[in-house]
Amino acid sequence: MLRKALENVRRTAQAHMEAIKSAEAAFTQAASQLAQDQRALKQEAEALARERAELDEYRGGMPPDGEDQDQQPPQEEEVAAEPEGEDNAQQMQPEEAEETAFMEEEQPVEEVDDVQEDSEGNAGKGGRHFDRSRSRSRGAAARGKGFLPRPVPMAPPPAGSAAHVEATIGRLGLDDNAARAIKMFPPDQALNLLDQVGDSVRNPSAFVMRMCNRTMQDGGPPRAQEFDRREEGPPRIPTQFDRLEAAIADMGLDESATRVLHELPPEQALSLLSQVDAGVRNPSAFVMSLAHRALKGGPGPQHWQGPSLPELVEQNIARLRLDESATRMLHELSPEHAMDILDQIGDDVRNPSAFVTAEVRKVFQAGPPRFDAPRPPPPNSRDLSQQVANLAKALELDSDCLDALLSISTQEAVMILERLANTASNIRNRSAFVFAEVKKRKQVSVAQAPPPPVRHGGGGGTKAIPCKFWAEGRCKNGSECRFAHD
Repeated sequence: MLRKALENVRRTAQAHMEAIKSAEAAFTQAASQLAQDQRALKQEAEALARERAELDEYRGGMPPDGEDQDQQPPQEEEVAAEPEGEDNAQQMQPEEAEETAFMEEEQPVEEVDDVQEDSEGNAGKGGRHFDRSRSRSRGAAARGKGFLPRPVPMAPPPAGSAAHVEATIGRLGLDDNAARAIKMFPPDQALNLLDQVGDSVRNPSAFVMRMCNRTMQDGGPPRAQEFDRREEGPPRIPTQFDRLEAAIADMGLDESATRVLHELPPEQALSLLSQVDAGVRNPSAFVMSLAHRALKGGPGPQHWQGPSLPELVEQNIARLRLDESATRMLHELSPEHAMDILDQIGDDVRNPSAFVTAEVRKVFQAGPPRFDAPRPPPPNSRDLSQQVANLAKALELDSDCLDALLSISTQEAVMILERLANTASNIRNRSAFVFAEVKKRKQVSVAQAPPPPVRHGGGGGTKAIPCKFWAEGRCKNGSECRFAHD
């Protein structure tokens, strides 16, 4: 048992070193990615600055409104040619005449203003004069016909349309799951939800998924699910399975938890997911534990036909990548007890194997489990001492630390080294840590040492002779009796 524990400590120390190297590599990669993002942002800022400069230059080249018409002789010539344009309008084709009439009808207010200007002495030929100050950039053909049509801007997507929803989804950069969830709602309701995504939201996709789930839970399924308008057939109402898939994507459950939920009825799975609040550190393990405990003896068709409890234990062992020692210790427990320990492993546990080993040891100290197989013979103390020395060398401990470890029992030395290996990254002075732990254990051993046995009676030379009155309970001398009271 101690040899395997030493081997576990050595492997744990190696795993810690590998984890530190992996963290350094990940930090380097993240720093490189951050530098690339900063360069990309800088380029984008420069491009935006150039576009802004071009826009300012374009605006600066446009003439101001309300310029003096005396400074626009070409326009007066065009006005003078207006009767001729009217004569030409009679010779136009029917389609051109209708277009001309339509464009003239769109400017009734400008014509009234122009008539008022004509009354002040600025009237052109025919008693009508069009305000040309707003139309310098119009086409020459329009000026030749005697009218200035207003520009027709590109209309934005109508509010409340599916196109507007698509445009908002693209602007927010939602992922496929969030886009699919928001399209389940009618356009007006979807836009109301999307309008709640502010600039301070770091993850718009997750925010939208939470709003969709909350809306569906509060008010039931949406009225109709929006699909591609090119598809034939009426839109369908989202089912409970659709809500379940959206909730799974929102929580980011792993494959094991997703598979367990798919084995349950959708309404029961949604009921389990509603119990997962923000305080749950490991939603996947929490959901699997709830599914097993709630449906362990379910009757009828709702009986859980998913993986058995031992299979769940094996799946969690594979998911957490536990080492051989932690796996073996878990197998020594009952599946229920092993699952309880695995459910406690959250995302903040850096070393799941060490956590499992510590928890199983607590169970063993409370009450050793029954072993089906016979225990191996106790290892040789010389071999254990050599392994302690090798492990101390691997942890870069000096000879004084090794002597201190060998001054206590081998089992206590292994426990100290195991604790040091699990917390090596947080301990600055390893030698001081070892000396302090050895001192604590020596003090505990002295305090727990049993007192020497006290013999009653037999204080004289006849201490080997038993007292006949002591056996009958009638000895009055007590500890002063010359005969033995054993």
